Amino acid sequence: MLERVNELLNEEVSGSREAAIAPYVKETLLQFAEAEPEFAQAIVQKDGSFAECCKECVKNANSHISDKDVYEAAAKYYFPGATVKFEMTINLVGEAEKPNLVIDFTDFC
Repeated sequence: MLERVNELLNEEVSGSREAAIAPYVKETLLQFAEAEPEFAQAIVQKDGSFAECCKECVKNANSHISDKDVYEAAAKYYFPGATVKFEMTINLVGEAEKPNLVIDFTDFC
């Protein structure tokens, strides 16, 4: 079923706003489909297209729109009533190397 979902989400989209979100929406919808087989089935059974989904996602956007709003609109396009929960964390160390832990087993002898 995921192969079919991937095929359906490979559709070309028109419009600059739609094209800007399409790759990210596709990636996210594929992740949702992998996590929830019922969602994958909803994508396969939907009469509408991925291009229509992207158009729906940006229809109320003026100069900007949040990622959450885009992904939630996409999920609702295929599965009305679906919601999306975001969780973000911050890592204050960032990409800095973490110190290596060295255990000297001679300390235990």
